[in-house]
Amino acid sequence: MPTSFDPFVPPPGFAIENTRPLFILLLILVVVVTAMLWIVPGIEWGLRTVLLLATAGVGIRIVGRHGRAGSGRITRLQPLGEGFWRFELANGHCWVGRQGDAITSPVITIIRIGGWPWHRCAVVPAGAMGAETHRLLRRWVRGC
Repeated sequence: MPTSFDPFVPPPGFAIENTRPLFILLLILVVVVTAMLWIVPGIEWGLRTVLLLATAGVGIRIVGRHGRAGSGRITRLQPLGEGFWRFELANGHCWVGRQGDAITSPVITIIRIGGWPWHRCAVVPAGAMGAETHRLLRRWVRGC
């Protein structure tokens, strides 16, 4: 893989593997929020019930998107140039949009495309692709 970076020649794409640690981390987050809603005193039962139902909905969505058979998970990222990205999903659909917010670090990269209310986020941990590929992804994200 070349070490030089040319922002005018897009790479063929970045394949994302389904990582079990990210899935487990997201489920732990849902469990922690649920526990906090039970522990924190002073929340009325009506509001507590609504928040618990919302947390359950987020948990169901996480399992549907990131589970082993999740058809809505992002499997490939493709930079299209001029700040646009293409996200390919496991079910064959694609999302194309301009890069919005992005966070890059050696551990994780988060990219949001589109605007409110129609947006999509890709959370790419370093373990979802090789180290050199993740470094190139971070460079592309910072270059947009």
